Amino acid sequence: PYLIEAGQSQTTIADDLKHPHMDQVTFGFQHELFPNFAIGANYILRKSGNFIDDILTNGEFEPISVADPGPDGVLGSADDPGASLTFYNQLNDQVENTFFITNPEGAFRTYNGLEITANKRLSDRWMVQASWVISKITGNVNNTSALGNSVEYDSPNQDPNFQPFREGRLSNDNTHIAKVLWAYQAPLGINVSGAYFYTSGATYTRVVRQRLDQGNVDLFAEPRGSRRLDGQPNFDLKVEKRFRVANGQLGVSFEAFNLFNNGAVNDEFTRSGSIFAQPQGLVSPRQLRLGAMFRF
Repeated sequence: PYLIEAGQSQTTIADDLKHPHMDQVTFGFQHELFPNFAIGANYILRKSGNFIDDILTNGEFEPISVADPGPDGVLGSADDPGASLTFYNQLNDQVENTFFITNPEGAFRTYNGLEITANKRLSDRWMVQASWVISKITGNVNNTSALGNSVEYDSPNQDPNFQPFREGRLSNDNTHIAKVLWAYQAPLGINVSGAYFYTSGATYTRVVRQRLDQGNVDLFAEPRGSRRLDGQPNFDLKVEKRFRVANGQLGVSFEAFNLFNNGAVNDEFTRSGSIFAQPQGLVSPRQLRLGAMFRF
């Protein structure tokens, strides 16, 4: 193994460290029901593995039982009044921590999805593309990382076995994703197009925070992915008219994004306490835009 020293901690890299991978299988069909109109369906199975993480190898811990304070942070308000969580307090000095970068066993992420499509090619001055995806994403490695390869066991002590409920529906588990794209060539050279999107809200899980010798530690207090944010419908519209000017074309357009000003909550506080499940993020509000473009 290759040894890295950072400050007073040490990290060892496994000799047989493997690159993360993703295996995918897709089955589908498409059939033209009548001229210019086709329907289809696809099944997608995707499995990710060989995730990379640094595992603490010399940690010494003692279990500490803490009563679940419930969503509002008041003892006795949990769904199960007798419920408790087991935290692990680190006894040895953290500056002496040693880590092992490896592909931890049991780390996984699985996607199952069914996509149904309908497409009407441009004819008679109009076209439509529509799809509906029904999916489920499960695992113990979350799918919110920008890199996607680093294990996020949500482990407080670098040991996945310390985190209860670590396996379940992941954050970006959007059960339904539907979209309809359409365009119409109206009289007088006016082009009208629009896009409707609907996405099921992401999942989240209530956590309880405890101050330990190694710092603040958050533990899941319920099965992963038990709660879900608002669904997010969105409708965008564009109207464009082109004029001949000299040897070119002047295009004037009007665009509306989130035309109906949907205000779905896309983020909430997940920690037990007075602000649990309170919004901390909304989708972008309605935006209107006028534009002009000269082509020559």
